Amino acid sequence: MIELMGGLAAEPFKQFMDLSVKAFLAVRQHSDAIITLVTLMLETNLPSLKPQQTIDHLKNQRLVPDKTEKAAAKHFFERIEYAHGRLASSATVLYDVFQQVTQGIDY
Repeated sequence: MIELMGGLAAEPFKQFMDLSVKAFLAVRQHSDAIITLVTLMLETNLPSLKPQQTIDHLKNQRLVPDKTEKAAAKHFFERIEYAHGRLASSATVLYDVFQQVTQGIDY
């Protein structure tokens, strides 16, 4: 997707990142409600949701509610950069296959 926007330095990608960070920061303001909803979903026994692991990951890796807004925006940007890397792309494919094989979750 980044290549379709002209690469990391292209104006369309910069606009995408600006809007994405703003959206992330807006969603983050509702961290408590999101965590509560996910906690309720744990009772559904969905195979991809592991009780404490899911909540910890949501807090520490996704929403990062304890970080300042500036630090959270930096964290979000770093996640995008990481996802763009080859290792992450390979890891995503491997994880999808793992989920399909072990949990029956299609990717």
